[in-house]
Amino acid sequence: MKNIYILIGLVAVFVNSMIGIIFKAYSTFNWLTADAVIILNVILLQNLSQSKISDGFKVALNFIFPVLGFLTFILSIRLENQIENNILLAALLFLICIQIVLLIITNSFKTYRQ
Repeated sequence: MKNIYILIGLVAVFVNSMIGIIFKAYSTFNWLTADAVIILNVILLQNLSQSKISDGFKVALNFIFPVLGFLTFILSIRLENQIENNILLAALLFLICIQIVLLIITNSFKTYRQ
């Protein structure tokens, strides 16, 4: 059951890649950024599911991470094709940093279960 994130992530990357190949309006920059966001969120969720933090943190983060992951995915689709002066890219990076910081903080407060 803990590997469900990996399976869903692989399917999501495959579907996103196929959409990127089929539709020319879906730019390569957005397509690859969306794939990277999906892969990063799968890694974070898999890390969360295998960590030994308390159940309260896991429940809260298992709700927060998919919501933030969906927001970053939407931002990655709406990005402009330039890196300079790209506010949506800055917002995307900020949301990813929030996820990473939350995971680091909760891992520092973890209680080890035997």
